[in-house]
Amino acid sequence: MRRKTFYLLFFTMYAASCAKIEHKVIHEPAYLRVFNNLNFRVTIDNQHQTLSTLTMLINPEYGADGLPISAETVGDFLVTREPYAPPYPSHIGNALDVYNPEYPGKERVIAGPILNGFDLSSWAQIPSGQMRIAFYARPRSEVPFFELEARYRAALLIDTVLNLQAKEVYTMHVLQKDFNTKENGILLRQENFHKLALADSLLYINFYNMSAKGFWEASDGLKPANRNHFLGISGSANFFGIRDEMNVYYSLYDHRTTRPDPIAAHTNVFLTHLMRDTESPAVARYHPLPLFAGSHADAIQSFLLQSISLLAPQYDGTDIPNQSAQLYFTPYSYAHIVFSRHTGASNRDIPWNGWGSSLINNGIALPNLIVQTHSGVNNPRSFSTVNSLEVVNETVYLTTVQRVYDPPIY
Repeated sequence: MRRKTFYLLFFTMYAASCAKIEHKVIHEPAYLRVFNNLNFRVTIDNQHQTLSTLTMLINPEYGADGLPISAETVGDFLVTREPYAPPYPSHIGNALDVYNPEYPGKERVIAGPILNGFDLSSWAQIPSGQMRIAFYARPRSEVPFFELEARYRAALLIDTVLNLQAKEVYTMHVLQKDFNTKENGILLRQENFHKLALADSLLYINFYNMSAKGFWEASDGLKPANRNHFLGISGSANFFGIRDEMNVYYSLYDHRTTRPDPIAAHTNVFLTHLMRDTESPAVARYHPLPLFAGSHADAIQSFLLQSISLLAPQYDGTDIPNQSAQLYFTPYSYAHIVFSRHTGASNRDIPWNGWGSSLINNGIALPNLIVQTHSGVNNPRSFSTVNSLEVVNETVYLTTVQRVYDPPIY
């Protein structure tokens, strides 16, 4: 009898281990990535209120009481995004809590494919067509949205209907449109980087100022602290936004030199004019930057660092940086973004300004625009990326995508 029981148990376990796994297939999908850009100043008075933690519901269903009870797609625990969104899904399988800095992020979904050579694994496949999308503010707790008390499922923030086309790539931003009236909204951008003729030998970057109307003019005491940090480096502690109209400049540096100074042909070069805009879904023009430059470019490994400077129109490239005391005493008229390599343990990893001062001292640190990885027989090899730099109120965000590359050969 024991032997029969053993065989029966063994067979049951074997059959369970061989159970067929149903793989969900989405026909004619759209590809969606969502960022929560809301970031509020937390005070004693509002610390217990639902603020910037969100739940996204696509095609929700509602009960008799008018509260949501289910949805075709759920993006729960959406907290304020992180300053850097890398070109791979860095959050899935690497989480100590449920809080999600983007969608899909930590959610287990069908990821986007490789499309025209670009890795879309940070995007989720969702059904295309017309859909209702709602965002609810929720308490910051680990209780799933539909298990919350009814009173916590009633804070509707945004409710809209959108039409997502099949095989198109979308990035959705939840943001504050007016700092004084507290109006919130969404901006849905239909990306085009996978449709452009972009060279492998160049970096690309475009720029957006999605700050709320009236933010930079408001008292700094009403603004939250900026979220910029990179591997322990604090960003500009007094960065409380930029004006609605700015000019953009770039510089390049060779990090193999001690205290890297700008490369002569790539110092404070004008790129574009930037206007605040929370309404237009249009994709901003991508600007090319060299992947290799200087006398040591070998087409295998690049040693470049980059910096971006945002200046009010009354200034020009000769004012970058620290040269004009007036510039640094004119609020909201400048921002320096440094694309570093490490934490600053070595002077070689941080751009300098040509006057003996590290740009980290007055800049916002973000990861380098160049991907260094083992590919083929080269370890490392340098690869170009396509980037979006987004200023949202008091924080600068960088989103990076890249093409697929050959696996390493050991």
